[in-house]
Amino acid sequence: MSNETFDEIAASAQAQIQSLQAAENSINAQIDALRAKDPESPFSLAEKKQLDDLRDAKDTVLDAIETVALITVDKLDNTNEVRDLAAKIRNARSDLKDIFERINRIGNLAETATNILDGASKLEANLESLVG
Repeated sequence: MSNETFDEIAASAQAQIQSLQAAENSINAQIDALRAKDPESPFSLAEKKQLDDLRDAKDTVLDAIETVALITVDKLDNTNEVRDLAAKIRNARSDLKDIFERINRIGNLAETATNILDGASKLEANLESLVG
């Protein structure tokens, strides 16, 4: 397990991704330069090979960016900050569940009290009709 903090992991990933994006931008510039040649003139075999190689290199760079992102997410999931946050969320959820259950019990008590009052009112009405 790493002792890196969330911020350290994020900064490292950001630096790696920026470096890979710079490589991608360079590859894109080379592809654009090849495409910018005279549209009336077809690509030579060497140019086609170079274009294919550049596209393969770009795919490799994009795969590397994805890999960095996945590894970073995994590392971030294992930081103390994320574990602490997850624990706080679990505790808050548990507290909210307890509050909800108390509110339900209070609601049930209020319903019972209403039924008792309703019964008492009916009893009073019946007694008044007998007495009155």
